[in-house]
Amino acid sequence: MVNPLSTAERLSIDSERQAIMEELKTGDLDNLRSACYRLSALAENHYTANLLAPSITLIAGANGLIDQVRARTITTESQRAESGQIIQGVVEILNQMRQAEPAGRIPGGNANMDPEISRVLRSLSEPKAAESERSEALEDDDAAERELLNVIVRATDPQTKGTLIVAEDIGKNYSNTNFKLQQINLSLHRGDILGVVGVNASGKTTLLRILMGDLKPSNGVLRYPTIEQGTEKRNWKQIKRRIAYVSQTLPWWPGRVFDNLRYVASLYGHPQRSIDLFLDKLLQRYGLDKFKNATWSEISGGYRTRFEIVRALVSNPDILLLDEPLAYLDILSQQVVLRQLRQLARSRARPMGIVITSQQLYEIEAIADRLLVLDGGNTLFSGPVSDLTNLIDELVVEFRSTGAPLSQIKSSLLSRTSGRILISSETGYIAMFDNAKDRSTNEEGLDFNGVVEFLGKQCPGKLSYARNISSSCRVLLEPRLANYLRERGNNN
Repeated sequence: MVNPLSTAERLSIDSERQAIMEELKTGDLDNLRSACYRLSALAENHYTANLLAPSITLIAGANGLIDQVRARTITTESQRAESGQIIQGVVEILNQMRQAEPAGRIPGGNANMDPEISRVLRSLSEPKAAESERSEALEDDDAAERELLNVIVRATDPQTKGTLIVAEDIGKNYSNTNFKLQQINLSLHRGDILGVVGVNASGKTTLLRILMGDLKPSNGVLRYPTIEQGTEKRNWKQIKRRIAYVSQTLPWWPGRVFDNLRYVASLYGHPQRSIDLFLDKLLQRYGLDKFKNATWSEISGGYRTRFEIVRALVSNPDILLLDEPLAYLDILSQQVVLRQLRQLARSRARPMGIVITSQQLYEIEAIADRLLVLDGGNTLFSGPVSDLTNLIDELVVEFRSTGAPLSQIKSSLLSRTSGRILISSETGYIAMFDNAKDRSTNEEGLDFNGVVEFLGKQCPGKLSYARNISSSCRVLLEPRLANYLRERGNNN
């Protein structure tokens, strides 16, 4: 149930409506987009009428109009007409707000509200019960946020449902090398992060260059449904303006950080009067504000990576391609950047699609919605991250132990009836145990915690690290483990 609004809250709502009207009167496109953002926030936070979806649609219209103006693909007359339509839409929703009763943050049971939006927003607002339910509550919140994002995407791109890239059996052959990128199939939607993982020379960078239009595939079909809708002939200039790319090899930039960003912003059509404020917000989000007056040589590799991400975002892209962005970051910086990428992908104002390549398997698995695993140009896995649980039935543990030779550790592990194999790897050892019923329990009742206890107390050596990789693509990238699984499959 929604608590009655106080007088102060009502005055705040009235003030926000007035501020939106003032922004509309300026005739400035950036102010028009800002008015749409504020309108959608007002609709979500304080009204139970079905106002969220149409206000999100207005944001999409404003973003699209600004993109056309910056790309110089729209006439002055058409720009004026589209601006007028968006302004009219904002005014109509404001009028509906004036006639409706503000209801506060939690949506009520108003019969006029879209049932799907009502259900999703209500689930996001409900108080959580006990601390013991915290994990399930977080999962529920994530699912509800995802559902709301789907509502927003359908309102933004009703024809394509937010489909940004579709690749069907694309490949790339080189005449001077034996390397081939073969039969890659993938899709990317607004709000999604696609992780592309694999060892060096597996084809990750080649794939990104194909997706951004720098390389022509030797075969297959590549489409950009949302970007190309309504056009008969492919316009690479238009497509590339909607794609931002951060290379693994960071380019050197002369002068100060802020001056470089200001130059890029002017190239993409940002009005001079609003560039500094726009850039200040971006720099603050990525922790670069203290380096705005620094030169390239005065900032570390990690901050250079953040700078390149900010520079890419200046163009307001729909698709962000990142080639090994974690390579120069320490552990803490990696987590910060990954969290910010998730927020970018699921932005309610402008959800985008992100493709990120990396050799950091576990970090990418934690953030990605879908995963593409490459090895020597071949696809080892392609699909939702949740499908990784179907890779293997056994319990597989990666661990590091010192003070005892491999032969002693192997003898101890395989002495258990459930022990299957033990192999050494770059990170230590990988052990496999039979798993009779499910992924957590094997024949001897030994779950992951039991394995850790065994390794720490009964197995020779000193345990320093352990991870359950049963549901990780790591099992596909360890050749001896993959061979073992293939042989066992053939025998069965």
